[in-house]
Amino acid sequence: MKQEQNNQSIETQTKDEINLVDIFIALWKKRGKIIAWSVIFAAIIIVVGGIIFLSQTKYQISQLDFSLNFKGVDKGQYPNGSRFSTNDIIAVTVLQKVYDDNKLEKYYKDFDTFQSDISVFKNDFKLVALRSEYAAKLANKKLTVEDRDKFESEFRRLKAGILANSNFNLVLSGHSKVKLPSMLSSKVLNDTLKVWLNLAEREKGINKYRISLVTSDIISTTDIEDLDYIVGLDLLRETLKTVKADLNKVAGLPGSKLVTIDTDRGRTSLSDLKFKLNFVETFELAPLSGAIRSYGITKEGPLSMIYLKTKLYDLERTRTAILAVRKTYADTLKNYTNIQGSYDTIGKISRGQTTTGSASTIIPQFDGGFFDKIVSMAQQDANVKYRQKLTSDEISAALKSIDLDKEISYYSTLFEAFKKFKDKNSKDVTDNKELVSAETLIKKKQIKILNSITQIIKDTHRFYEKINEYSLNPQSRFYNIKSYTSVSIKSISIKKSAIIMILIWILLEVIMLGSVLLRNKITEETNKINR
Repeated sequence: MKQEQNNQSIETQTKDEINLVDIFIALWKKRGKIIAWSVIFAAIIIVVGGIIFLSQTKYQISQLDFSLNFKGVDKGQYPNGSRFSTNDIIAVTVLQKVYDDNKLEKYYKDFDTFQSDISVFKNDFKLVALRSEYAAKLANKKLTVEDRDKFESEFRRLKAGILANSNFNLVLSGHSKVKLPSMLSSKVLNDTLKVWLNLAEREKGINKYRISLVTSDIISTTDIEDLDYIVGLDLLRETLKTVKADLNKVAGLPGSKLVTIDTDRGRTSLSDLKFKLNFVETFELAPLSGAIRSYGITKEGPLSMIYLKTKLYDLERTRTAILAVRKTYADTLKNYTNIQGSYDTIGKISRGQTTTGSASTIIPQFDGGFFDKIVSMAQQDANVKYRQKLTSDEISAALKSIDLDKEISYYSTLFEAFKKFKDKNSKDVTDNKELVSAETLIKKKQIKILNSITQIIKDTHRFYEKINEYSLNPQSRFYNIKSYTSVSIKSISIKKSAIIMILIWILLEVIMLGSVLLRNKITEETNKINR
């Protein structure tokens, strides 16, 4: 009984299973229709797909290949040392000006659409190839130390050459489906580079060394005329110091010794300008100070005395502070030297050495104490550098105190001279022709000195501009345009279109075969029922 049930179960399962041979036979019987419909489907798909492919919207890709040639590009810097990034080229301020100047609102929906369409890429193919080549060379385990050093030096040299002539691609992708005229696309990309360079020069001063110089507006004739003679004299002295410092800044720029400018005195160098400034200080400003001190000439009387007292008080306070700093450096150096001397003595005794006698040359040996000797030598080097720094700081403080002593002496002499004239019962200055003549001369001298300093400031700026022009890259050499290409590309490529059509054809084939099998099954079932 149980055996019969098992046989029935197997028979039922067999009937339910799909016989592959039956399926093949069923499809073979309908092979004519299957092939016909397959051909029809393929033809329809090819015709419809071709129409869709040919009628699809094209978009334009424009590309400008260029290189950046300015000094520092390989380090991410402009020639003046400020930071450079390729994002600067497509910054919002740059693209906004390009968008407005070329009236791109006629083509783009808004500025954001244009901004998303443009991008800049760095072409690193040569660098990647170089890295791969030398990675393979350096991977050789049989290389000697000399060969390895040689390959590494070659790689660094070749890498620097590639980075110094970095190649970039500025691309207008056209993903927004905007179709610009080819000439306009080229102009937009070229304008982007021009606007970037102009803005970078104006806002970051990339064509100028990063130093600050005073302008000729720092002081005016009105400033001198409105002030007391002694105060005006001080203003001229401070201005002259500032101009002298600016001249030294410009003189420190590369190429400054080779540059000359045209003046009313002929060709002038920076050395000539320095001589002129020293001449004004020594032979015009100093005698003017002597005249004011000798005659005690003042416009404001007691206020001049108060001004000199205030200057002396400030200078004394500054000198006291500097002397305290100098003493701190000296005491620190003395204490540090004493402590180090004690440590050195203890170290020599612990190693069995005496503190007297000539020093012997230490020859490092690769024994247990070799690394201790290396550490000791490093500590000695650090100690020497620290003592040198303390000594240098002490000398610097001493030089500042000397300069302050000169200033204090200068103002003390002026103060004593004005005090003498104040205590002296002299008649009114207006009755003394000599004093009136001296006062008139002082006024003229002050204006003359001011004009000389102003002209020197202007000449200093001219030197600065000319040094920038010669030493840093001019605009025309900042970048070099290599090529421009513009191609129209369809949204869906031929390859992609072919893949889509094949997939659709396969889907239709599967549906058709399924329909044939289903229809054949229905026919068989109907025939069974009829029998």
